[in-house]
Amino acid sequence: MLWSRPSYPYLVSEGSQASGLRALPGIERSRRCVGPLLMPLFSARRRKAAIAGVEVSSSSFIRWCGLAAITGAIAYAGLGLLGRLYISLYSSSEPWDVPPVLGFAERMLPLLLLLGAAAAIAGLHRAQRERYGLVGALASLTAFVGVALTVVGSVVEALSGPAFGPSLLLLISGLLMVSVGLLALGVATMIAGVLPGWVGALVILGSPPFLLFVPSAFENLFENLLAYETLHPLLAGVAWTLVGYALLRAAVRADPG
Repeated sequence: MLWSRPSYPYLVSEGSQASGLRALPGIERSRRCVGPLLMPLFSARRRKAAIAGVEVSSSSFIRWCGLAAITGAIAYAGLGLLGRLYISLYSSSEPWDVPPVLGFAERMLPLLLLLGAAAAIAGLHRAQRERYGLVGALASLTAFVGVALTVVGSVVEALSGPAFGPSLLLLISGLLMVSVGLLALGVATMIAGVLPGWVGALVILGSPPFLLFVPSAFENLFENLLAYETLHPLLAGVAWTLVGYALLRAAVRADPG
């Protein structure tokens, strides 16, 4: 009939019949042409947001590693004062006269330093992994595994006694791996340039060879002020505290908010 409502199927866009929406052919063609052009922009925005999320997560991880390193180092530095107190008060006493809390603290505080050093190694790896290459990654892995072996060996020795063979094997192998790994990690840190050069020098200074022999070399100079039992934990505490501080600074620079 002449007055009947005409039907124009081409006015209905794809997928709009269910909702009853109608679109002109020109608008539909524009949508189909412009849509693919805008997709790379939205994809780039999603990629940028994903990268930003990874950076924020990385900076948060580095920050927690720095805090753990500072906590363990400061706790271990307290062992210096505790050792000096132990020597001055109980050097002439029998072993059973020493309060048990001093013996327990003497065994536990080195474990706190090792755990803090493990956190610092993980934070250094996260901060530099894009720059120091395979050599730095292997150095970090070697140092981290060495710290883990040393911690396990120390716990086994505390539970089973120093005469237990496997604990001695774990301690020796762990200390060797820590020494090699930290020396290589310190050099790789100075070469990478992500962190200040003094951070790599402090990592080397915080390795077992330097912590064992540097206080011995300076013991005669500080004999009247600091004994080896005090100088050794203070040196380790200062070195790893500054490494943790450098990690905190790196995390703040990566995520100022």
